[in-house]
Amino acid sequence: QFLSEWGKIDGKGALDYYMHQEGARKTSSGDDSIMLAFARSDPEGAKSYLPNIKDKETRISLHHRVVEAVADLNLADATIFAEENTLSRWRLDLKVLLDV
Repeated sequence: QFLSEWGKIDGKGALDYYMHQEGARKTSSGDDSIMLAFARSDPEGAKSYLPNIKDKETRISLHHRVVEAVADLNLADATIFAEENTLSRWRLDLKVLLDV
């Protein structure tokens, strides 16, 4: 609950803090809760945060949360975002793999 509320108010700050805590007790879906709330309150901010996530599994999971939140607001926009980002995710994965 706390993480969701923080995500509504300051999604970027909440995700930055949550994802960079070493040895902290984390819930298995904490980052998902934050991103879902972030994307519902600031869809464009949440979309622009995704490329900053280096871990592929986390990025894919949080991408799904953004699509879910945007679909609640506008299904057509969510569909376009999901389709556009298939190629973008592939390029980002390649960039991370090549470390460029």
